[in-house]
Amino acid sequence: MVGISTTKASANTELNALARAGGEGAGSTNPLASHYYLANDASTLQAALQAITGQISSCLFPLADPPPLPNDPSKAAVYLGGDMTKVPYDATKADGWAYVDGADSAIALYGSWCAMAQAGGAGAVQVIVGCPNVDVP
Repeated sequence: MVGISTTKASANTELNALARAGGEGAGSTNPLASHYYLANDASTLQAALQAITGQISSCLFPLADPPPLPNDPSKAAVYLGGDMTKVPYDATKADGWAYVDGADSAIALYGSWCAMAQAGGAGAVQVIVGCPNVDVP
C-alpha cells in the first residue's frame, strides 16, 4: 500500500487500515508505525514501488499444468536472474528446486536458491516445463 503525503490524521488511520486489510505492511513490526509506504515526492514513490514489486514472500511456485511426465525433473527447469542461471534439481529439498508433492502441482526453491530468489525480487525466477519427448536444457 502506498500513501500520498497528507496532513489529515484520519487519512493516516485509513491508509493503515487499508494496508493491514491487504495483509501487507511496509516492513515494520512496530504496531505504532505506518503500515503503508509514504510517498512525498517522485523519488520516494519510485522507492516504494520498487520495494513492493521486488518482494517475493515465498519460494513456492504453483504450476498451472503439471509436467508431461510425473516426477521427472528432466521435464522442468528453474532459472534465476537475468542471466538465467540454472537452479539444480534437489530431491532432498536442501539446496535447489524440487516438486512439492507427487502430483507435481508446484515447484519450490530451497536453501541458498530461495534466498537468492527473494533477494532478486519479483521476476527473478523462471520455471520452464518441457514436452514428453524433449528434456528442458
